[in-house]
Amino acid sequence: MRIFITLLILISLSTETYAQPSIKPSIAFYYAGAIPVDELSQFDQVVVDPGQISDEEILKLKQYGSKVIAYVSVGESERWRNDYSKINKDLFIGINKGWDSDIMDLSQSEWLDFLMQNRFDVLSKRNFDGFFLDTLDSYQGAIEEEQWPGQEQGLIKIIETISEHHTKAIIILNRGFPILKDIHTIIHGLVAESLYARWDPIDKAYGDVNDSDRAWLLNQLNDAKEQYNIPVTVIDYLPPSKRKEARQLARNISNLGFTPWVSTVELNYLGIGQLEVIPRKVLMLYNSTNQHHGDIYSASVHTAAAMPIEYLGYVPVYIDINDQLPEEVIKGRYAGIVSWFDGPAINTEYRDWLFKQINDGVKIAIMGEFGFDVDDELLQKLDLVRIKDKIRRLKKIQYFDDFIGFESKPLLGKVPGELFQSINKSHNKAHLKIRYGNRRQHIFEPVVTGDWGGIALSPWIRDTQTKGFNYWILDPFKFFKTALGLSDAPMPDVTTENGRRLWMAHIDGDGFMNRAETVGTPYSAEVIKDKVLKYYSDYPHTVSVVEGEISSEGLYAEQSLRLENIARDIFKLKNVEPASHSFSHPFQ
Repeated sequence: MRIFITLLILISLSTETYAQPSIKPSIAFYYAGAIPVDELSQFDQVVVDPGQISDEEILKLKQYGSKVIAYVSVGESERWRNDYSKINKDLFIGINKGWDSDIMDLSQSEWLDFLMQNRFDVLSKRNFDGFFLDTLDSYQGAIEEEQWPGQEQGLIKIIETISEHHTKAIIILNRGFPILKDIHTIIHGLVAESLYARWDPIDKAYGDVNDSDRAWLLNQLNDAKEQYNIPVTVIDYLPPSKRKEARQLARNISNLGFTPWVSTVELNYLGIGQLEVIPRKVLMLYNSTNQHHGDIYSASVHTAAAMPIEYLGYVPVYIDINDQLPEEVIKGRYAGIVSWFDGPAINTEYRDWLFKQINDGVKIAIMGEFGFDVDDELLQKLDLVRIKDKIRRLKKIQYFDDFIGFESKPLLGKVPGELFQSINKSHNKAHLKIRYGNRRQHIFEPVVTGDWGGIALSPWIRDTQTKGFNYWILDPFKFFKTALGLSDAPMPDVTTENGRRLWMAHIDGDGFMNRAETVGTPYSAEVIKDKVLKYYSDYPHTVSVVEGEISSEGLYAEQSLRLENIARDIFKLKNVEPASHSFSHPFQ
């Protein structure tokens, strides 16, 4: 079973390649917690903050074939690190105000000893495959240029010492151009940030790199690649909402012969590199406090929304809205968000969290109710406006398309608490329109899709008026695919193994003693035995019986001898495996 589950994980993560076929390793940078192991495992190398990843996550990434590289700040000391208080303050030569860290004196052996004992030796014991050395050039902003050579010699000594003590470690530098001629034979990669798109730590804003800075950096990178044959990676920065632009930026960097990684400045985002992992998980939100009988598994997001999402090849990830909302960047990591509430949400932070996801460009599908009091700012993001007319009754179904009427036709129903209409008809498409008054404009739209996702409000999702049955009014397959923008990507099919169709057959024991409507009216179990199981003898089946039907202690004791003999004959067949159906079912 573990092998099968692993196979599903692997084949459910599709990727798109932007680089030309190359021996350059694909690389991803992810510095936040809640590591997306399944997605990052698609990359050859994964650079992580060692304080944000567990030993178990390291092991999983390595088992999937990725090399796990630990981030280490060499030229600066971050004030939030646990061991910051251990550092001798005499080693500080400046402050990086943009990142609130201290710039270190690389020429001092005391700093080298600290790094080896508290960073590299410790990380090696945690089974990291290598180190990504950052802030190598920070000294240039703290001291005069004539003092730089002493810092460069100290930096060379640090890198040589790492290589000597950790001979199998992958060593990747962030810049460090002045020392490449001295250490290029012992490093395995070079990284540089901001070739096209940058982050300004002072202004706290994303922006473009100017032409002169780009030309200088491009010259440095080309020299490193051509003179020293070092694999070069370029990290550029864009917000999650600009995923389309990030895709093009990754192509541009790749076309220059470099490995791209386009992400947020915090590197807490599943960005775009030499590969783009197509997200195959969907966040499914529910409110455990307003489910029937307090049973969280009766939530519609479980019982109704999960099936079409899974059918489309995606994996539901359930979140109770009353728990901690995910802090990680959702865009790029999840294919979208589905919420299905039957009443107000308890978590007062939910509205702001959802608003951020919409700003980041995450597709959302809102089912039932919004789950909070919807404000005009949020409605404007969805190109919707609240209808403020006082409505006493609904007049008629004005219009519906092929999204509506899947298993049941739409009904007027009761007047819901919140009614909406699209502002921008070119951005939004209404799939159901209901008239509530005599004027042309007296229309509201309970089912709408747009660039942001979609809404489908109760009671126009499912017809629940027939007792014991729920019929879809909304076509959930079309709605979710359109609202979440789900692509026609390859998906796992659990009915096949290595491309061959699987046969799975099970026969329940109910009605074992019934009489068949055929010549001689034999027991139905005899017909199953002779006309199915014996006839299709090459096909395996499981067959169950209900003891309460066939045993001498059951309901049909006078027929027990004959019925039990039929059961024994069935279980003697080589293609049959016995299954349990309980003693009393369906009688108690």
